[in-house]
Amino acid sequence: MTQTQSILVIGGMMMLSTLILTRGSNTLNHLSRTFHIEAVANAYEIGQSAIEQINSVAFDEKTVTTDVNKTSDLSAILGPDGVEILLNQFDDIDDFKNYTWSESTEKLGVFNAKVNVSYGTTANPEITTTSRTFYKKIEILITNQYLLQDTLRLQTIRGY
Repeated sequence: MTQTQSILVIGGMMMLSTLILTRGSNTLNHLSRTFHIEAVANAYEIGQSAIEQINSVAFDEKTVTTDVNKTSDLSAILGPDGVEILLNQFDDIDDFKNYTWSESTEKLGVFNAKVNVSYGTTANPEITTTSRTFYKKIEILITNQYLLQDTLRLQTIRGY
């Protein structure tokens, strides 16, 4: 084999190696994107299910059995009352404040979720306030190792 042929063979092997490495990298990127898309779909499903459950209960502890006409009659403190410890005991939206849970999937592992509940301003319910209003902002935060942005955030506003 001449020196020119050797150089051509070495060059060809370098090109083949580069091609193989590029193909492998593309395959890994595709798998990563696929897992991310599936994780977003699963996280969204978990969050939507939580929002539906939260929206199925009363607006406030004071509205479980009666109607309220003034914001001053609403609960001053958001969160579960002393007797509401288990999920099936939550009877109003703010009982879910700081509630956390995990859901496991065989393929994507564990999804961790947390609920934030706050009052929303009357002018713009998306803006939180410490004052009592007839709007509650519900936010679900979901994390998973395959969520590329780290946290999926779902929000909704419930008015009374």
